[in-house]
Amino acid sequence: MRRSFRFLAMVWFPWWFVPAAASATQTWLLLPFEVRGVGLDSAATFKDLLRSEIGQLDDVRLLTPDDASSCHDVACAQAAAKAIGADRALFGSLGRLGASIFVTVTGVYQDSGTPFFSQRLAVAVAQVIIAEPA
Repeated sequence: MRRSFRFLAMVWFPWWFVPAAASATQTWLLLPFEVRGVGLDSAATFKDLLRSEIGQLDDVRLLTPDDASSCHDVACAQAAAKAIGADRALFGSLGRLGASIFVTVTGVYQDSGTPFFSQRLAVAVAQVIIAEPA
């Protein structure tokens, strides 16, 4: 019998895009990511890691409402941030293409609708086959 285990090669996610912290706390909205061809467990793990990284930033309060819809563009994210009263919104997607998972993250200012960050990362997925004795 053969069992297949998948290992996700973790890539350092750069948080250097965050400008120096302002004196007042900012509220960020983390919208649900679009997920295509990636398991729900992997998507949830990615969201947890992202939430953890943002949570380490000084003067940032992160909102992750359960009833929010995913956004495909800057205008949608800006409207969502305005509706909830957030200063910024983050949206993006996780998708599989062949042996890679692609992650796209975009951050937008609520007041101007201008993106403050946009990053696309490719993460290699290795599959290890382990043969078990009969």
